[in-house]
Amino acid sequence: EPYLCPANVWTIGYGSTSDLFGKPVTRDTLAITETQAMVMATRDLDQAASLAAAAFPDGLPKRWGAVLVLMCNNMGDITRWGPTLHKQLLAGQWREAAHQMRLYRNGAGKPLLGLRRRRWAEAAYALGMDADEAHRRAWAEISHVDDWPALPM
Repeated sequence: EPYLCPANVWTIGYGSTSDLFGKPVTRDTLAITETQAMVMATRDLDQAASLAAAAFPDGLPKRWGAVLVLMCNNMGDITRWGPTLHKQLLAGQWREAAHQMRLYRNGAGKPLLGLRRRRWAEAAYALGMDADEAHRRAWAEISHVDDWPALPM
């Protein structure tokens, strides 16, 4: 069923904002099956991977590449929404880039706790923390949109 995500955007399946035919999701979008949700998620992640590849033609370390695909899936072309982060990643400034990710916590113009936790977990993972541990720590240690615990070394 279509739902309003915390950023107040109509969404369906695993976070798709466009339906199977590429039309924007609305409250009137028809319900989909889990198989259709997977098809749409794959489509969306393929598009995000293309954006990330275009922004980093020489590639990125594997973990950073995965994080950037997720961020591009969420926000689009990094060269538009994150020019500073883009420059830091191109320069291999990994710790600086991880800390820069704290800026991307807004949805519908306001800070969202879930996005703060997600960005910290992504930054920690990119710097080498186990994904499950990054998720656990983000949800355990971040209780306010301004929290940003120390990242792994």
